[in-house]
Amino acid sequence: MSVTINHQTNDISATSGSMTIDGAAIPSGGGGGGAATNNDILVVAGGGSGAASSGAGTGGAGGAGGLIYNKNITIAAGTTYPISIGAGGSASSAGSDSFGQNGSDSSAFSLTAIGGGGGGRWGSAGLDGGSGGGGGGRDLFGTYSNFGGSSVYGQGNNGGNATTANAANSDTSGGGGGSGGLGHSAGYFLGGYGGQGMSIPILGEANNVYYASGGGGGTEDGATPGAAYPGGGGYGGSTQNSVRSADVNTGGGGGGASGSANNGAAGNGGSGVVILRTLLSATATTGSPTVTTDGSFNIYKFTGSGSITF
Repeated sequence: MSVTINHQTNDISATSGSMTIDGAAIPSGGGGGGAATNNDILVVAGGGSGAASSGAGTGGAGGAGGLIYNKNITIAAGTTYPISIGAGGSASSAGSDSFGQNGSDSSAFSLTAIGGGGGGRWGSAGLDGGSGGGGGGRDLFGTYSNFGGSSVYGQGNNGGNATTANAANSDTSGGGGGSGGLGHSAGYFLGGYGGQGMSIPILGEANNVYYASGGGGGTEDGATPGAAYPGGGGYGGSTQNSVRSADVNTGGGGGGASGSANNGAAGNGGSGVVILRTLLSATATTGSPTVTTDGSFNIYKFTGSGSITF
């Protein structure tokens, strides 16, 4: 037995299956029920790190971790669902021409988000991933592949291309792809901006948060580094500014290294996150998720791996 209440018409009717209040289905039976509606899930993978530099060139930025946002997933009563949070890619040691490292995958409720691609080292293409890493800056007379990496599985966007060194022999690298937009290609004395993140309303309409933006490309010799949009991506390095790592639990890409400052250090990628918004109440969790409410909804935010049971 269940009850339907319409506050617009004051109609009350008895049916079977679930209780509905103003159009929102609330499963009967307390915390142990199961439902295929009003269960929204966000899965974000770890972002890629930027590429490091030995001083010969600049590093491409890391791409954002793949982002999956699904509404109305099915949750079965009495089932334990494992949650895996992907780590961000770790930047290589300063002073080495090294590719950025891809972020690790995140998974929950049979959904897997792919880790972001690492930035391309000097004169090399960015790595493929959830969003692609930015291409690494190249020498004026070199014949290198410096394209941005590709997004895989439609969970993000491609990274931006690097430039050939300009007349002042200053090369600039591409921005990492973001969940909401392509990584920007580098320009004259300008590192590529990271691709935009996405604003997801899973915490409630008044608390939209951006996730999974790409990192900014590195520069040298006074050029302006690539910036990052909201979503956790790190800024690229330059002669004037230190490179920045992505924010934790955003899936942002790390900034690419400067070839003439900070010993060629690059930024780390941001770790991933899983957030579930549901009218159900979990009977058990592991991994210490943060639990908040938005009206009748329970919101479970996992910043570390664990599980949830209904």
